[in-house]
Amino acid sequence: MRTTIKVITCFFLFTMSNQMVFAEEELAKQSQNPLGTIISAPFENSFIFGIGPSDATAYVLNMKPVYPVNFGEWNLINRFIVPVIYTEGQDGPIPPDIEINSGYAGVIELAQGSAFGLGDMTYQGFFSPAKPAKWIWGVGPALVFRSLPRTGTQVTSGPAASQRWR
Repeated sequence: MRTTIKVITCFFLFTMSNQMVFAEEELAKQSQNPLGTIISAPFENSFIFGIGPSDATAYVLNMKPVYPVNFGEWNLINRFIVPVIYTEGQDGPIPPDIEINSGYAGVIELAQGSAFGLGDMTYQGFFSPAKPAKWIWGVGPALVFRSLPRTGTQVTSGPAASQRWR
């Protein structure tokens, strides 16, 4: 009787560990897929050195949550980029119209004092097939919401596309 229980327990543990390894491999593949159907919330940290006449530093934390929604044969992958920015102030006089482009975070404008706040937020929506083949693709809109009051439009839009071979 004890031998039977030991054999059943070993068999159960062996099959569970194989399933867990398969699940980890599948999760690793999904996490590398920009159009994958897993909910994720990655963070990206950036430091920018040598800004302006004072050689100040800026810190940018990009929060990039991804939330997929299934619509039968199609997926809508919602991607947001929300930058949180801190910049050190400048000690000396600032030359007029100096701006630093920090990529997704938008433009950092120099100021006499330190500044903390949100950068330009971006939304990307990708429509992709729910059952992709060897070529994974998605297309949809991209919207950029400006955080600083500037002349012109506060929201800009355009196309977004992504593709990947398996």
